[in-house]
Amino acid sequence: MKSFIIIITAAILFGIQMYISYRRRKKTIEMLPAEAGPTKGAEGDFMTPEQVSIGTIDMNPKLKYFLVRNKCMKKRGIYPGDIIGVKMFDKDYTLSDTDENSVLLIYLEDKNFHGHKIRVRGNVTESGDAYATYYYTEDGNPSFSHKPHAFRNILGEVIEVNHTN
Repeated sequence: MKSFIIIITAAILFGIQMYISYRRRKKTIEMLPAEAGPTKGAEGDFMTPEQVSIGTIDMNPKLKYFLVRNKCMKKRGIYPGDIIGVKMFDKDYTLSDTDENSVLLIYLEDKNFHGHKIRVRGNVTESGDAYATYYYTEDGNPSFSHKPHAFRNILGEVIEVNHTN
């Protein structure tokens, strides 16, 4: 009888542990996508949050998370489907706290694209109020954005990359 009770107790505890593990892996949250490649011809809606399975990713409440689309940041270790954590700029953390090779989150709204994208920070422009930014082509060469991005449109810096695949 004692062994039967031990077996039942072990099965219950093991079952609870498996259920909790299953629920963690299936955890999903809503997240906005961020384009990592060229915005001209980018497909999809970048302003509607998507349901994203985050599995066991330990999300930092001080960061804002985005789902990466496109493969133009592979050279920086950011792949399609990755979840990036962005430290948004505020009074304590500003654009001047980043360096020339930082990956930045930019908000763009023009006739070709409406949403968020990520780019590598280049040099400040002659006007002093924008940065030239770039992504990488298939062969790993930098491809600069057609227009520099005004400081006001640069929202934060990518400081965390979670590979989901």
